[in-house]
Amino acid sequence: MDKDVARHMIRAGFRCSRELQDVMLLLKGQMPEDAYAPAAHRIAAAMAAVGDALTATALAAHPELEAEIESSLARYDRYL
Repeated sequence: MDKDVARHMIRAGFRCSRELQDVMLLLKGQMPEDAYAPAAHRIAAAMAAVGDALTATALAAHPELEAEIESSLARYDRYL
């Protein structure tokens, strides 16, 4: 896999996770706790699956990108 494609996959995974976190926040404010908890667990599972499918796959091909990601997160609070 090309390194730029790996970067694209990682960024897509981060974007997806941010969107799903926003959904969780919305649901938390709109649903009773007994309904929210199972929904939150399913969304968290989806986030983990996205991370595995995109980020873990990209890092398996280019493990050196991990340092790049950590540096960008520390500096900008996101992977640019």
